Amino acid sequence: MNIVNINTGTAHWLSAFPRLASIADAGWMEAVNAAREMILPAGTQVVHEQQACRDFLLIAGGCVRVYKVSSGGREIMLYSTRAGEVCILTLGSLLEGTDYFANAVTEDEVRAVMIPAAQFHAAMAHSADFRSFILSELSHRLRELMGFVEQVAFEPLELRLAC
Repeated sequence: MNIVNINTGTAHWLSAFPRLASIADAGWMEAVNAAREMILPAGTQVVHEQQACRDFLLIAGGCVRVYKVSSGGREIMLYSTRAGEVCILTLGSLLEGTDYFANAVTEDEVRAVMIPAAQFHAAMAHSADFRSFILSELSHRLRELMGFVEQVAFEPLELRLAC
């Protein structure tokens, strides 16, 4: 596994996040300056369940699969995080102050941005625009989850299997 740190001193990764790119306040800029941008090869384990969460993860390119493994070894995919999305797993862990509750692995080559927890919390405290972005991301994921639950609850199994 060959993880490549591509910090260049400029935040080119912000082009994948137009809303974040438009934020110019000091609270957010401190987080941007502390961010580490990396290239992760396909199959890289990004997060392990019960591991301490130390960074806020944004996906600037590629796809990360988030999943759980049962005690019997069965695996279920919870969701994917794609280019231009934040990792809800790291977001939830940082907001709650808990360890990761699932695993995450890269599906293909991923361009990931990691913002240390301390700078994430400072940006949440001092940047209204960043806070608004985070709340919007949570709301978007909640709507997706509600749509999925509606599909499972109300659409016939045969129709779901045919799709």
